[in-house]
Amino acid sequence: MTPVELQNAIARVLDAAGFDVNQEVSISGAKIDILAQRRGAAIPDIYCIECTVSHVDVDKLGKDMTHFSVIQKQHPDYRCIMISLSSFAPLTRERATSSGIHCWTYSEFRKKFIATSAYEELVVGPSARDPIRKTPADPNLARPLWQELAELQQAYQPPSLVLKPNKQNTPSKTEQALDWFDAWLTSPKRNWVSLIGDYGTGKTALTRMLLLRWMHRFQKTGDYLPIRIELKDFATKFDYEGLLIHFWKSHHLDAMPIRALEMLISEGRVVFILDGYDEMAQNLSLMDRRNCLIALTKAISGSSTGIITSRPNYFTEAEELRIVELLYGRKGNSRLHRLEHQAIVEEGEVDSFLKRYYLERNDARLADLSREQVDNLLDRRLGHDTTLLKNVRNLLSNIYGLPTSPQPSEQSLATKPVIVTYLLEIAENLEGLSLEPYKPLDDWGIYQLIVDKLGLRDKNRTSGIVTIAERRQFLQRLAVDMTTTKRAFSDRKQMLEHVHNLFGKEIRRETESAAQEELYFSDLRSSASLTSQEERWSFSHNSLREFLVAEALVESIISGNNRHIQSFRQIIPTQGLLRFLAAAFDHHPTLFDLLKTASIINQEAILNIFTPVLSLRHKTQAINFLEELIPERRITEVILSDVLLEQTHIKGWRFNETIFDRCSFTGTKFESCTFVNCEFSDCNLEHVKFEGCEFDNPKMDSNHCRGLKFTNTSLIDENLRAIDTGRSLIDDDTARAYFRYSGATIAPGRHLNKYQFYRQWDDFEKVIFQLVKEHGARQRIGLTQKGGVADPTWTNSLVDVLVNKSLCVEDRARDLVEVDGAHWAEVSRMLEGHLPDFIEKLFRH
Repeated sequence: MTPVELQNAIARVLDAAGFDVNQEVSISGAKIDILAQRRGAAIPDIYCIECTVSHVDVDKLGKDMTHFSVIQKQHPDYRCIMISLSSFAPLTRERATSSGIHCWTYSEFRKKFIATSAYEELVVGPSARDPIRKTPADPNLARPLWQELAELQQAYQPPSLVLKPNKQNTPSKTEQALDWFDAWLTSPKRNWVSLIGDYGTGKTALTRMLLLRWMHRFQKTGDYLPIRIELKDFATKFDYEGLLIHFWKSHHLDAMPIRALEMLISEGRVVFILDGYDEMAQNLSLMDRRNCLIALTKAISGSSTGIITSRPNYFTEAEELRIVELLYGRKGNSRLHRLEHQAIVEEGEVDSFLKRYYLERNDARLADLSREQVDNLLDRRLGHDTTLLKNVRNLLSNIYGLPTSPQPSEQSLATKPVIVTYLLEIAENLEGLSLEPYKPLDDWGIYQLIVDKLGLRDKNRTSGIVTIAERRQFLQRLAVDMTTTKRAFSDRKQMLEHVHNLFGKEIRRETESAAQEELYFSDLRSSASLTSQEERWSFSHNSLREFLVAEALVESIISGNNRHIQSFRQIIPTQGLLRFLAAAFDHHPTLFDLLKTASIINQEAILNIFTPVLSLRHKTQAINFLEELIPERRITEVILSDVLLEQTHIKGWRFNETIFDRCSFTGTKFESCTFVNCEFSDCNLEHVKFEGCEFDNPKMDSNHCRGLKFTNTSLIDENLRAIDTGRSLIDDDTARAYFRYSGATIAPGRHLNKYQFYRQWDDFEKVIFQLVKEHGARQRIGLTQKGGVADPTWTNSLVDVLVNKSLCVEDRARDLVEVDGAHWAEVSRMLEGHLPDFIEKLFRH
């Protein structure tokens, strides 16, 4: 660091700490490097600072003391400070202090003026604990963060990470998670980490442990400040400022100016821990996801870096590439008008982020616990009570060996940290438990058991004014409400609305209705399924909320009560919710037949919720179900989201004004189907066959279409020049080229001329054909304005580009243009759609 850089760095720290700063100031004839005055101080708080990059010995101190002595005589209330980037010689500090001058190294200065101590104590606890025993805390109130982290540390079993290799043909590696992340933090190349894990694998617990470990490290080294943010707090999306303000407010960091935080980030001294991308992404549009990328772009300015966690279905490589390809792979393409060209003004920053995050990042998948780790956790938590330990082990022994999916490589549900944790909570209620009502012990059966026993535990711990069934109903309503409104928390007012909806009559019946309301509210907010933070309540785990939502829907269908069914029109089905619903069919055999009653649930809800559910378990059954539900095989003005119909046969259906959003039809055959004004957005159409189908004005956005096949298929698009003469059969290559033109990802293979669908293609073809059909010069005016050219301005631009790129030679005196002989073959191939980038830009603009 040069002297100027040091002086500027000190000025930035002071500015962020709330000072007005002036550099190179003369006071009473004495020149000093920096004069800083605290903003808004009732009593003037003024600092005079001299700084140096060198070691400070007695001689250097004597020179600066001459300046300071002049200032001290005229302004005795000014604080005089010397800051060295290096060090101070022995006795120098003592001599300076005796003269009223403070001597600090630059590191010491930063620690004094960047106030992170409040945040540090929030995470690791107060530096000096009060020895006086306090009154026991109310168990319903949130505990301090440091206390929660300390308790987690005592029971924590470090999981393993499966690391995705950076190079092809390299096997994955498995390492202990905490050790790997510690090494990653200190490595010279700290690329972002995408931490993927299924529900209940302990992603949140791991991020909390990293926060605690890295805060202890920060207190010793002062290098990287860990900032952990739960993304579920953002109902729809976040931006850079929103991230920082949320972190600052939620941690009550009034003593730490937010500008100081921004400075640490810009200097690369922050490591972000962003937990729960999936809980936010399920509600995001494509543009919202883009805005989140821009927020991360700003967050990694300098060399700051971080971790982002998600369930796998919300942060897969395919999901990321869809965003990248659609929003950045075709910058300037006229088809991006719906995304507003003006929004893409930070392309350089975004490209830098994409390179650092998508192309250079580390991919890590969090593994479940090993059976040995589960046993260690049980011994640690229940070793003092052999009866409780036996109860939990007996239950787990019935779950071992039952995989969470058909893949035998997956771990048992019994090794998911969230399930083991819940079983430890209900251990005392497992004595003499019969497992028959809960079999099969799949996702549904285990969570039904957990919620049942949590309810029994609540009954034994609370006033008893609420029955187990009433509490379950309250929790179901709360879960559905929070899901439909996309809220991570419910405040007191929202909780009380549900209390009155269920117990309004009982509350109004009492003379002291306010006291009765508080009694019900106190009882219900104490439910073991909930957790609280500053008068806001949420479910203790996202999977518990998803189960209660699924259970509410299934019970509504079985009972014929439409209350929760109507709410599902507003729910975006998550993968966790779909898994619970899919498992419900094995526990409620009549559910499939009840769903066939069309009056129970609207068509769109059936298609969006239960078709993908059935597809997870019975692909053929799903198609039969749809055909029985909609015998006319016609779907109109419906949005189908996340429908999974793979490796099946769909015949004779007509889709009108239908939007297919993030659907997967891999390997499916569509036969004799009609698609009128339909839109395919972010769909998987790999190895799909369209046989005898008709497409009328389709819209395609970023679909994956490897291996796509067309037979006897017709296509009309009133906006395109190549097929605007009416319905006609198109060959396979033309159809695939059209899909590529529309935004689909087609596997590399035979060349597909997607430019034939642009309106300018006729003009382009005429110009190039005239240039190459016979060697020799052509009149420019004849090329660009005669012979039925539709857009002379565009064709003139085309000729200009060919000349500027030396593909053609122009004789301006005689107004002649001809192909340069060395490039004749290259220009000829353009007629087949082999276009260089600079010609592509003409089409896109």
